[in-house]
Amino acid sequence: MDEHTRKGNRERQQAYRDRVRRDRGPAAGELATSLRGMHAAIRKAADDGDAWAMQVVGHNPRETAENIVAYARGDRGRLCSAPFLKL
Repeated sequence: MDEHTRKGNRERQQAYRDRVRRDRGPAAGELATSLRGMHAAIRKAADDGDAWAMQVVGHNPRETAENIVAYARGDRGRLCSAPFLKL
């Protein structure tokens, strides 16, 4: 096999890996990292007095994500207990 053929094979293999990775979506670890970052940003906004953030921030990233989904659906009654709403 000559160098030209090997290069073509490598390029095809890389293109396949890129397609599979794109079609599969993010890995669980990437999603968890994103959720932690989102929770931290919303928590900071709530600490700074942002009204929306105070409504949706939860005790942990999972609760914050669930609250955002409930908020987007207009289902305010399903919001998890947001720490900032407790007096």
